[in-house]
Amino acid sequence: MSTGLSIEVDMSTLQREVHAWAESVFPERTPTSVLAHLREEIGGLTDAVSRLETPLLDTDEAEIAEECADVGLLLLSMASLLGEDLATLMAVKHALNTGRRRAGMGQQ
Repeated sequence: MSTGLSIEVDMSTLQREVHAWAESVFPERTPTSVLAHLREEIGGLTDAVSRLETPLLDTDEAEIAEECADVGLLLLSMASLLGEDLATLMAVKHALNTGRRRAGMGQQ
């Protein structure tokens, strides 16, 4: 999804901006409603990737990137509803995954 725009922002700032926007547009949202929307967007991502890998079906990487952005924004919204910072959660999980891999390879 190359828009030609150059926007640099850290994920925590983006999460705060997404949260403020979602609060103003969808003030009644709940984790369940965000999850329902997330399922729809993951379906769109799945369809786009499937079309990319299937000859004769029309899709491109820009469509996949846009679907990834939709999923990411909803994950930011969900984390906000739970009072969590998604960047921190992802960094912790990545560290755990990396540690597991090293432990499995005998390199801890």
